Amino acid sequence: MTFRPALFKELLRFNLIFTNTAVTDKLRQKHAAKLKERPEALSDLILRKNYLWPGITVFLIYSLLFAAVDFAALPMYLDFLVLMMTLVPIMQSFTAFYNIFYESADTTAYMPLPVYPQELFLARLAVVGLAGCAFLAPVVSFFALFFWRNGFGWPTLILGTILWSLVVFFVYTYLNIFILQLLAKTAAFSRMNSQVLTVVNVLGQLLAVVVLVFAIWTVQGVIDIGANGLVSSPGPLSGLILSRWHWPVLIGILLVFAGLAVLVYRRLAVHYYDTVFTVETARHGKKQAVRSDRARQAADGSLRKILWQYNWRRLDDVTLVSQTLLSPILLPACLILPQVFLGNQLSAAFYEDPLMGILAGLLFGLGMALVTNAMGVPLAGNIVSMDRGDFSYICTLPLDMGTYIREKWLFATVISGLLASLAIILGGLALKLWLGILPALLVYWLLHAIISANWIIFDLRNLHLTWQSATDLLNRVPRALMALGIFLGMGLVSAVVIGLGALAFFKGPLLGLVLTLAFITLLVLGLALMARVRRQAVRF
Repeated sequence: MTFRPALFKELLRFNLIFTNTAVTDKLRQKHAAKLKERPEALSDLILRKNYLWPGITVFLIYSLLFAAVDFAALPMYLDFLVLMMTLVPIMQSFTAFYNIFYESADTTAYMPLPVYPQELFLARLAVVGLAGCAFLAPVVSFFALFFWRNGFGWPTLILGTILWSLVVFFVYTYLNIFILQLLAKTAAFSRMNSQVLTVVNVLGQLLAVVVLVFAIWTVQGVIDIGANGLVSSPGPLSGLILSRWHWPVLIGILLVFAGLAVLVYRRLAVHYYDTVFTVETARHGKKQAVRSDRARQAADGSLRKILWQYNWRRLDDVTLVSQTLLSPILLPACLILPQVFLGNQLSAAFYEDPLMGILAGLLFGLGMALVTNAMGVPLAGNIVSMDRGDFSYICTLPLDMGTYIREKWLFATVISGLLASLAIILGGLALKLWLGILPALLVYWLLHAIISANWIIFDLRNLHLTWQSATDLLNRVPRALMALGIFLGMGLVSAVVIGLGALAFFKGPLLGLVLTLAFITLLVLGLALMARVRRQAVRF
């Protein structure tokens, strides 16, 4: 079978459109006149809006943020940044790979068409690869800054930056493909059992967290204070680049990746339809098995019980469960666990003074509420759109829509808050914040409830009921810009929490406690006012 570049280009264009239907609808409305004359320009608009401009923005901002880092004195910092910028996107995207390849509603429609499986496989791989480029854009600036700080010439700086960036991109792609095939095999073996797929998903994310925690722990252990500032020894990657074996090893790595590309094409791309058929057969069997139980599951009960059962059954998409419930908890763990392992979690003052313990709990709850609700679009930001076509039917029922939305908000708030509450309790016990656990939980649930209200209003104002896959739904916010917002948001939250803690440590716990309570009160009032104002614009 001959590969046809012209058809591949058309498939790429179609998949760009149907993987981003929420963005597509907005662009069609905004550029209606232009698209009427040139309909094919739609894919170019999507490419620029969802991939090119977010990637350039992320690259420029990260370049400015890390331009001051002295990679000559801290070479291991390159290893840590590259590892972090590779694993964190994988935690955010490997279920998206599975979702696009094996759960898109249009996948089986290609089979009767004169489309080779490898052409569709590569077109979809190109789409998710474009998203990966936007995620991994900061790596280019990291390598460039490393070569520049260590005195390499311009030819080495340019060529080395390009080649090592390609290596990172290949690592990102191949790891995602490996997990993609693992999920596909698991789906077929377990007959699309959501619990089994979720367990595999959780194990994959936990493995990434363990690696990141170990990396943070290692970096904290090797950085020292020298005569001119912070210094560290080279890590495996930075040490290789600084050694005489740099170019031979780099060329060898690229040759291995070229061989893997041939293997992926022959073993996976060519047999893509076979794997899709296996997954679809398992999914069809699952639907037949549960169809007879639907009436019994929606049997007698209170309205709240019926709505909660309905919402619970909507949580059967592995990608949505992963990105809205698991990732927001696992990434903050990367920041907390290294401190626990190192044993220098907090100053002794936080344990000796009860007010300091309470203050630490308030700051802990504040940080968890803000960070976990900013790690992408949470469950509350998708809960109404998850109804898909059922939403129109629900609107025709003799049901007060205000009650319906409140139950949606309550369900999303409680379900997404349980894991975070468990993390707060375990983190408080590990950090020995005996007096701070209860204040942390109170602050967390107060802020979490109000932020969830704002997210559900976001979902109502950007309602998307025709999504082809969970990734399409999550792409209502460009993922590269979301990743940047996560990074900057975590930095801002960390600055606020550390600043208030330092103020209390140096100026007294009572002043710190008063200022923290004042900050939390203003934040709650501001978020509540925002939700009230934005709610006025929502109409059913």
